[in-house]
Amino acid sequence: MGDILKAEQLLEHVDFLKSLARRLVGADAADDLVQDTLVSALSSETRPRSLRAWLARIARNRAVSRWRKNHARRDKERCSTTPPDLPGPSE
Repeated sequence: MGDILKAEQLLEHVDFLKSLARRLVGADAADDLVQDTLVSALSSETRPRSLRAWLARIARNRAVSRWRKNHARRDKERCSTTPPDLPGPSE
């Protein structure tokens, strides 16, 4: 593949990435995941044997990271709210 990964090489796989992203995160967040995947790939120094498989792995890892981040935030928000039937700290 050579030393330099070119944007044109990545763009050949955009339709595949969009399809994968829709399955991983849903239609609403798919474009963001594709963009994150392409940016990561362009900034990486790794040169894969199979570009398509490598891009799929990046997309999956990004999707898992987003899920974990959102899940942790929801847990934190849930724990920080006072249930309505309990008095707050000032009462």
